[in-house]
Amino acid sequence: MSAEHELPRLLTVEQLASLFVCSTEKIKRMLRRGELPGFKFGKCWFVRSEDLERELKTEVHSERHLRRSA
Repeated sequence: MSAEHELPRLLTVEQLASLFVCSTEKIKRMLRRGELPGFKFGKCWFVRSEDLERELKTEVHSERHLRRSA
C-alpha cells in the first residue's frame, strides 16, 4: 500500500464500515463472531491495520469469503 493510502494503525468500527461499504452493525457482528480480528477497549471495538491486512491476505489465499454464503 502506498504511503498516501496507508491505513491508520487502529481502525474503528465506523472506519471499517466505510471501508467495506456496510453497516457498523455488520462489522460489530463480524468482530463478535471472530470473523474479523479485533479487540474491545471499554465499549469500543478496534482493529489493528496490520491484523486486518493479514486476515484479508489469508482470506484471499484460502478462497474463503468474509461474507456469509447464500
